[in-house]
Amino acid sequence: MYNTWQQWDGTGRPRRFLRSGGDTIYYLREYIPGKSFHEDATSSIIYDLKKSPSVPENQLYYKNKAIEDFASDIYRLLFLVPHRFCITDIPPSKCPGDPEYDDRIERVIAWLCRKVPNTLYMRCFTKKYSTAPLHIKGHRDPMRIAASWEYTRPNITKDIKEIIVVDDVLTTGASMRAAFDLLQKDFPWQPLKGIVWALVVDPPDQEST
Repeated sequence: MYNTWQQWDGTGRPRRFLRSGGDTIYYLREYIPGKSFHEDATSSIIYDLKKSPSVPENQLYYKNKAIEDFASDIYRLLFLVPHRFCITDIPPSKCPGDPEYDDRIERVIAWLCRKVPNTLYMRCFTKKYSTAPLHIKGHRDPMRIAASWEYTRPNITKDIKEIIVVDDVLTTGASMRAAFDLLQKDFPWQPLKGIVWALVVDPPDQEST
């Protein structure tokens, strides 16, 4: 069902922090929040991907499988890119050292780096302190999000032709906006691209307002 990556075109649910026609975002799946993982394949796989790293070993199997599936899907999008690119990730809500710190996106990118020779991974963003996940109680404000990150300026050499920012789910685009703004300030000439596994959409019978 989900075989083709699509470029976000600005239609559908409002993404008030993203600029239609100005920000390049690719997504593979559409995700309806609140839908039971028993009735929707995307809800199921996102549920598995976001499982706590402290769940029992038998549950980690499903999390690990989702990480590998995500990485494999990105590989299909990027393996034919002819130029060298820098790839980084949106950090999780918990900071390193927190028992609930989840390195799922780092692991996705690490898998990708082993498969795609042109990939250069740089961890540009690290949480300074743990916060509630945005979908639960977080503040969807790009400036506040950026202030909660430790930003490490990537070493962009002349052979790097674009910077790619990876996240699992995109709702309003606040975190992606925070990442784009920090990177564009240092590299205004460098093309930026966002890649998310799933784009949050409204139910078919609900009109966005």
